[in-house]
Amino acid sequence: MKTIPRILFGLSLFISIQTLASYAESNSYQIDPIHSSVWFRVLHLNVSPAYGAFGDISGTIQFDTEHTDKSSIEVTIKTASVNTLNDKRDEHLRSADFFNVEQFPEAKFKSNSWEQIDKNRYRIKGILTLLGVDKPIEFEARLVGSGKGRNNEDRIGFEGVFIIKRSDFGMVKYLPSQIGDEVSITVGIEAEKITK
Repeated sequence: MKTIPRILFGLSLFISIQTLASYAESNSYQIDPIHSSVWFRVLHLNVSPAYGAFGDISGTIQFDTEHTDKSSIEVTIKTASVNTLNDKRDEHLRSADFFNVEQFPEAKFKSNSWEQIDKNRYRIKGILTLLGVDKPIEFEARLVGSGKGRNNEDRIGFEGVFIIKRSDFGMVKYLPSQIGDEVSITVGIEAEKITK
């Protein structure tokens, strides 16, 4: 008779583990590098804005609308992928004057707080690492939408905008008259649910 309770206990434990695994899986998303982008805007000569983007983005998102405080995002950007539609300028940006890609090939962001503001808006706090310097940043992100991809996979998309000072990360070349200090960054992320 003692065998039955043991079997039931084992079955209950198995179901609980499977439920937890399913829950963890349902909240995990892989950033789609093809449909994600990071754009920046900075003033040139205090006369006009200059724009650029990074084309190599990766990372993961943990997200659940009912457990927002447990959500998180980690993003890695290959700094050598900077693109301003001008080869000569891009090479200069990769140099030690700016992104110094040989010494610092990656920029990273890792969240440590995710708070819901309203239905589709969230306040995200975390650490941005650029040129080997860690700085806390905070910004609002909007859940743009969710839906199915070409292979019927679940997808979500977020957009966020924030401003940093490049001098905070030691990027001080051509300050202040030639190139501005404040850089506006727009992040558009599309992510695909991770399934096993």
